Amino acid sequence: MRVPFAADLASYGDSPAILTDTLAMTYRELAERVDAFALRLGTTRRLVALAAANDLDSLVVYLAALAGGHPLILLPEDKPASLESLVAAYDPDVVVQSGNGQLLLDERRAGTRHELHPDLALLLRTSGSTGSPKLVRLSHGNLQSNAESIAEYLGRRQDVPVRSVSKSEAIDIWGTFATLVVLGASSRSRCPRSRRELGWAPTHSDVAQEILEAPITGLR
Repeated sequence: MRVPFAADLASYGDSPAILTDTLAMTYRELAERVDAFALRLGTTRRLVALAAANDLDSLVVYLAALAGGHPLILLPEDKPASLESLVAAYDPDVVVQSGNGQLLLDERRAGTRHELHPDLALLLRTSGSTGSPKLVRLSHGNLQSNAESIAEYLGRRQDVPVRSVSKSEAIDIWGTFATLVVLGASSRSRCPRSRRELGWAPTHSDVAQEILEAPITGLR
């Protein structure tokens, strides 16, 4: 099982994925890097530990593990003692360290010696009540839901007005058939909670009712 937002990067094409003072990268380019590292991790599901820095390499490894279905233990790269104790306690199959412009991959075994739960995606360290490392487990569904919630929140915070797409605009974008499906079933147009939270109401007609009342005469 894979996390959709990590596995579907290429579907966003040439839209900007990463923008910094020194780097501009599209989703397509990011997907290529993620796919390349996923090949290094292999198709056998393994437990991966990542000592991550705030850099592109760490992001690529993180996404590659999620896209490939490998459960990932995530740690900060500036705590080597924590990494050592975690490796001793949980015996990951692969250890990746990123920092200072370098990416070090320690493939400790070709396969895995663990029985990994099929829905396990991410393990995050907590302080715990003892000196031994404790991990919180997150599923694929947890990560996807969190990502969707963050994306929706940020979208509302970017001063981008929410507005309806008229049926004629939608046909220009998606074509007739997709427009009938999307506008007829869209949770944004039919969900009272979404209307209330966004302070918005649709201005287009009820396409679902139009489908019932008028046959489709042509598709493009």
